[in-house]
Amino acid sequence: WGQINPKTVGGLIYENTCIHDEPLKNVLIGETTEQVMSPNGLSFHPQYSLSTLPPLTYLLIPGGEGTDQVCANKELVAKLGGLVTHAEAVLTVCTGAFILQVCLP
Repeated sequence: WGQINPKTVGGLIYENTCIHDEPLKNVLIGETTEQVMSPNGLSFHPQYSLSTLPPLTYLLIPGGEGTDQVCANKELVAKLGGLVTHAEAVLTVCTGAFILQVCLP
């Protein structure tokens, strides 16, 4: 593949930023509510753990370097399977599709 030259993406946020036109409530979900880091330096602080989250209408499953670890975690996969079953729609990004695959019966 040769050398990869990463691109820099900036996303502007400001007080009262609206990222959608519909009345949606966006929440970040983690296995726990502890901060997680992405390999590119972004940090995320989940608002809910899988044990405390409210009912979801939609579920977004992103991909990334941690996909294999998620797929190998039977307890996490079982909890995600429950979310997948009850969500109106599930969207995946890239290797997040592999997570969805192991969550399906």
